[in-house]
Amino acid sequence: MLVRDKKMYSNFLAEFVDKDAIDIAVIGGVLPDTADDIMTGLVIWVNAASSGQSCLQNLTSGRNCILMRNVLQQIDDPRALIREAFEKLATGGRLVITVPHQFLFERKLRLPSRYTDSSIRFYTPATLLLQVEEAIDMNECRVRLLKDDDRNYDYSSPLEQLPSGQKRIVLVVERIARPTWANQVVNEATFLSSLPQPLLVPADSGPTKTYLISPFSAGINSVIILKLDHRGDFKLADLAMKVIKETFPSARISLVCGSWNLSNAQSSGLFDEILTLDMFSEDSSAKPNPPRDLIIRTFKAMIEGKTFDLAVDFRHFVDSRILLQCINARYRSGFNNYNSFPWLDISLDLPSPTVDGRVEQWIISPSSFAFRGGSRTSSYIHIDIDLVTAAEECLIWGPHCAFATGQYEFEFLIDCLDGGEKLRYDICTDSGRIILQAGEITLNGMNKVYFDAPYSLDGVEIRIYRAENMPKKWFFNGIKVRKSGAGGDIHQQEAMLLLSHLIAARLTLPTINNIFIEKTEK
Repeated sequence: MLVRDKKMYSNFLAEFVDKDAIDIAVIGGVLPDTADDIMTGLVIWVNAASSGQSCLQNLTSGRNCILMRNVLQQIDDPRALIREAFEKLATGGRLVITVPHQFLFERKLRLPSRYTDSSIRFYTPATLLLQVEEAIDMNECRVRLLKDDDRNYDYSSPLEQLPSGQKRIVLVVERIARPTWANQVVNEATFLSSLPQPLLVPADSGPTKTYLISPFSAGINSVIILKLDHRGDFKLADLAMKVIKETFPSARISLVCGSWNLSNAQSSGLFDEILTLDMFSEDSSAKPNPPRDLIIRTFKAMIEGKTFDLAVDFRHFVDSRILLQCINARYRSGFNNYNSFPWLDISLDLPSPTVDGRVEQWIISPSSFAFRGGSRTSSYIHIDIDLVTAAEECLIWGPHCAFATGQYEFEFLIDCLDGGEKLRYDICTDSGRIILQAGEITLNGMNKVYFDAPYSLDGVEIRIYRAENMPKKWFFNGIKVRKSGAGGDIHQQEAMLLLSHLIAARLTLPTINNIFIEKTEK
């Protein structure tokens, strides 16, 4: 626990926060300050890897106010912490929760976080309230405030820049005395759950009502499949396309494929319509590939005025996903490597064996870096520490380039002239405002560090700093980069088959889409 001077600042939260309020904070996190409007007298630190219950067990009950600001998105079991904190409140006490807003702070549909590596979930007002409802008995509390706090928010900030102003959700829950009828509500739920079938009891008079659970597959009458690939890859899709045909036997199925696969498609007997589109040349060495914008215009003209219930792209490469997006379809499905296509309705996130599984290696030349304290030639940068003031920590920085999702090995090509053991480095984006990784370069002939890019990164900067026991004079010859291939034993044919079965499950299994259709028996 940490005790601080009690201070309170005037804002809309002031009416809910008692002067003896307690803050719950995550170990290693930042304490709330005046930017958060309220400072309290006592802070309880919780471990992000726990529910926080052990940290609260010695806290006396009967508290008037407990605050949890920027906590729930970081801990493994937020419901347990909510439940424990609520139990420490007196009747009339308030639990004040703030979390970053998914569409104000993150501005992102899926994890990981755009700006921090500590968040393990995103929140909207609805998901935050649902988590509270799951944690505590709603008969014993009332919601006094649920607010999108966007005071002074800069809606013009680009995605690469963290917006200024407030960007959080604020929820205030007050504990009330348990009503006398609360147990009756619980008992009713227990009685209904014990019935042989948990259905509504029909009225004594009138027709009997039955309830059928059905998927929303009604109306899958038209399907379009994209398989714009070479002959061998097209043949590998046979089983997957048969699954689609068997799942929707009465649907009209259209296929879009390369002209060289037309005869195979016709002989399969799976398709009611076959359209040919040469997205690339069958032999690119003999004939150049057509321009991308021409392909898109041709495809749009091909499907103009047509609507489909389901559109599927079986190509593992992402280059045909732009065509899938052009289709007017109720459901669109395809491979969604690293969640790059959030608009897909049914997606399978698997690494591409030919793209993500490929090992790549290249050298970032010294010409891509800036420096201080030395000189440059066409092939190296010469650093002389005697030419750098003591206040100048950063010696080399660059290349401000993009890195795709993956695992990297960076080998710093450094030749020391006078000994020296170490240098410091960091890897950052957003002009140094977001530090992704930092550490030491051990100059033992290896000079290697390993970096994991959890998502595609733009404007990546690698910076080299002075350190104790560093060389006084050295040559920087660039950085050798080695990108590891993605692991996994999923073959392309297996991946397409998995996608077809996922489509079948999503659109046919009643346990996936629970749509209640009321029917009346005459």
